[in-house]
Amino acid sequence: MLSKKNRLRRADFSVRRAWNTYRDKILTLRVSKTEGPNKTSVIIPKSVVKSAVERHSIKRLIYICVEKHPVNKMSGFVFVFRLTTLPTSPFAEQIRMSSRKLINEAHCMLR
Repeated sequence: MLSKKNRLRRADFSVRRAWNTYRDKILTLRVSKTEGPNKTSVIIPKSVVKSAVERHSIKRLIYICVEKHPVNKMSGFVFVFRLTTLPTSPFAEQIRMSSRKLINEAHCMLR
């Protein structure tokens, strides 16, 4: 799981940014350049996943994927993931694949 210093706080959302958006069937990734270390946030609306336990487990899955990706060693980016639809089972593997795909796509475009 990402450390707290690498997670985006609620107050950081108020800063206006120029976002690049990458979409998949399951997730939407918004990336912006910033100064300092990478920050990541995961948004899972209650309208998509009713159970808080499931929402938190999905957030942990995505945070782990970001932590293990080489883009985490770079600095100066803000990542905001948003779950748009809940995939069919096995949803854990689909979420992992979707988040890796979007991170790779963003990494290639922002080099």
